Amino acid sequence: MGTVAQAIEQQIRVIEAAEVELLTTMESVRELSEKAVDREALVPVGSGVMVASRLGSIDKLLVLLGQNIYAKMSPTGVTEYLNKRLGLVRSQTEELAKQYSSVLQRLQLLQPKITRLAEELQQAG
Repeated sequence: MGTVAQAIEQQIRVIEAAEVELLTTMESVRELSEKAVDREALVPVGSGVMVASRLGSIDKLLVLLGQNIYAKMSPTGVTEYLNKRLGLVRSQTEELAKQYSSVLQRLQLLQPKITRLAEELQQAG
């Protein structure tokens, strides 16, 4: 049971990191759409390599939908898409929190029995 609780804790941490990444991306998209015209940005080209580039108007962004499938979206469309993903991430967090609570409750119920068995084994051994 303790291992299950630890696994759930780890999943929650991963999902919370995804939530932070989504929020950061949404803020970056907002700032780009408002302030990016004629500014310099570093654009990743892979393997840790970046190229400095001047940005024009940001009217379309490429969004990875999965399995190397990208969609062109407006900044507003990107924000809406990311908001939906954020909702899914938050619902996953809630579900895992419920599971975690349930596991902890079961552990608390079992703890006296485990302690008693350990004591009996010590007395017998």
